[in-house]
Amino acid sequence: MINLNFPIFFQEYVEKKYELRIVVFKDKIYSMCIFSQISDQAKFDFREDYNGIRMVPYILKQDEICLVKSFMSLIKQDSGSIDLIRNTTGDLVFLEINPTGQFDFVSKNCNYNIEQEIANILINNE
Repeated sequence: MINLNFPIFFQEYVEKKYELRIVVFKDKIYSMCIFSQISDQAKFDFREDYNGIRMVPYILKQDEICLVKSFMSLIKQDSGSIDLIRNTTGDLVFLEINPTGQFDFVSKNCNYNIEQEIANILINNE
């Protein structure tokens, strides 16, 4: 049963080419492309076939970097993990932001070593 006293937003299905996970910490941005469409099991949720899909580092275009930075500034956050979809017409579709990060699987799959970068920033009080 759905609690109608709580705000709910249902995202309509978006046909996608691939998914992007973007991790932001201070002025650093790390992005990963998730090719979930190559697996029928992962097509709707990549976690359903985590080991059967490709996840690779992704280089954001300069205008996409500007959008991420503007968004983070707008919501007054300096860290978080952003989930996007690149739809079949090439547009980016925002899904959500997790302000607590969830960066470990991005760091490991892309060899970003994000945890070391975060530690260095915190140690140096940047």
